[in-house]
Amino acid sequence: MFKSMSKNQKRGLILLLSVIVFSLWYYLPPFTEKLFYKQQPAFANLANITEIDFKLEDYQQKAVLKDGQWQIQINNELYPAETSRINEVVEYLKKLEIKNIASNNADKNKESFQLNKEITLKDSNNKSYTIYIGKISQTGDLYVRIKGQNTIFIAENLNGLLLPSDFRDLNVHLVNENDEPSEIKVKGSNSFVLKKDKDNWIINGKPADKTKVDNFIFDLKNLRAEDIIKKQERNNPILTLIIKAGNQESQFYVYKDQDEFFINNKDYDYKLSSNQVELLNKPAEEFLKQN
Repeated sequence: MFKSMSKNQKRGLILLLSVIVFSLWYYLPPFTEKLFYKQQPAFANLANITEIDFKLEDYQQKAVLKDGQWQIQINNELYPAETSRINEVVEYLKKLEIKNIASNNADKNKESFQLNKEITLKDSNNKSYTIYIGKISQTGDLYVRIKGQNTIFIAENLNGLLLPSDFRDLNVHLVNENDEPSEIKVKGSNSFVLKKDKDNWIINGKPADKTKVDNFIFDLKNLRAEDIIKKQERNNPILTLIIKAGNQESQFYVYKDQDEFFINNKDYDYKLSSNQVELLNKPAEEFLKQN
């Protein structure tokens, strides 16, 4: 049959066979690799994680689990942690697998992959596990290496979990996410009382614009500080907020310390920008309903 073919037919058949062979050579290994892939956990025998030591930037942060709550330890001082972010990192590292291998000679290629950052885990059995973190790959993911292993691989989606690198909870929590304030008093250079009347709001006895009040409450719920420090004794607040939600009434004091502003919430002082202070100290006229 092959002898009876014309030259063009033979060339076409040879070309087709070449394409098939190349396709098998190119596509079959990845397919079979996925088909017969065996899970390779990055951390073997990892128990419940109780500490995470982050060395991601110029400073170091340690997340410690105390009484079921994550806290950030810096220079022996404890600060509230963004618990949801810490838990996401924990769950990710528990499920991390060694795949998408970039090098099997980590000692030789350590510098080229810039494995200069690290995360060290300590579990409830007091065992430590360290992952070295390198530069960003072409896919936008990070190159990583497990301590004691000579493999460098790509950790998909890890980069997003580590940004920002500060794991302290900088949300001031003036109003909790599920709380619905019924009264807000502001005492400062601008003083007013916002009070809820069924589905409407009244400010200093006049109808308020509900959308503007809702936006103000949204800002209160999402107010995020620039920094957080331990509470300090301060006098003469420049602004006082009294917020009533349900049966709970909370007071917050804003202080000016030289050119810096701080708002106190329980054991911590949160550093605010001047723009954030202005947001809290709006003139009452800005909330009035326009006719």
